[in-house]
Amino acid sequence: MKELTSGRPVKLIIGFALPVLLGLAFQQAYTLTDTIIIGRQLGENSLAAVGSTSAVVSLMFNIINGLVTGFAIIIAKNFGAGDHDEMRRSIARTMTFSGIAAAAIILGIAFFIDPLLHALDTPEGIFDEARTYLFIVDLGLAATLFYNLESAILRAVGDSVIPLIILVISTVINIGLDLLMVVALDMGVAGAAMATVIAQLVSAVVCLIYLIRKRPFLIVKPRDFRFTAASTAELLSAGCGMALMYSIVDIGSSPERNKRLRRGYNRRTHRCAQAVRIYDNAVFGAERDFSHLHQPEPRRREILPYRQGSALGRADRTCVRRCGRAAYLHLRQVDGGNDPAGLRPGGHRYRSALS
Repeated sequence: MKELTSGRPVKLIIGFALPVLLGLAFQQAYTLTDTIIIGRQLGENSLAAVGSTSAVVSLMFNIINGLVTGFAIIIAKNFGAGDHDEMRRSIARTMTFSGIAAAAIILGIAFFIDPLLHALDTPEGIFDEARTYLFIVDLGLAATLFYNLESAILRAVGDSVIPLIILVISTVINIGLDLLMVVALDMGVAGAAMATVIAQLVSAVVCLIYLIRKRPFLIVKPRDFRFTAASTAELLSAGCGMALMYSIVDIGSSPERNKRLRRGYNRRTHRCAQAVRIYDNAVFGAERDFSHLHQPEPRRREILPYRQGSALGRADRTCVRRCGRAAYLHLRQVDGGNDPAGLRPGGHRYRSALS
């Protein structure tokens, strides 16, 4: 507990605000970690799937963050007034209304996840992975709520350092679990989502233990769950206003963001399909020349690899020129690696993915 009503204002404000700013930066590390690991290990489609849900996930988190931040204003006011009994009652109301809001979000998304993704114009090629990621993160929203609620309560009584320390620990755990579940266990986007949820749950548990041991005056009792019309209206006014302010950008940007994603996804799919046809034609041309060679069979088989290599070299240059270097590199990664001969099937794995 830190007294913020006495002392030098500038020093107190900077000392309180700096850990909050650092905490916001580490919260972004969750998303950044998922993006880097998914992009490097799972490829562009999985990264696009996670990206297609980012607006919805951000909206969920911002609604919860906005609510508890607004509710914490009332808690801080009661704490500053020295009325600990009313402060605990405000905490009890905050827990109640935050829990109701989180339950409504979890159930709403769980039951209407498919219509929601269709409304956001999620491309069919990444729909299943997007659905998996969003569903797991949605079910884990309770852990996010608990941590943000506990952090908001601590900040309301002047402690912004402990939430930052716990968040740093959680970020490290999230990175470790991402590497374990995505890289080592090959769990795909589900592993990335589970890593985020587990890290948030660890944060909530650690923060609760700290509250019980170090801040027992903040622990509510059953008798604190008392509601009056005036206190409820004051709490909801602060919480709903902050939730709207936190989430209004996400509400407006979600459809447009996914439209841009679909346009980019469709363009890349078309370019890769065109690249597959280029290699198909190259392989077909090499095999056709093989059948028309007026040479003995052993000699023809000796010449064929050179003809294929020449044809694939021309196909490489044609693919880069017509389809772009990104499509060329992506097709090599999917079907051929660094071995040009691996492209002789004409990108069979990518063709099956396109069908």
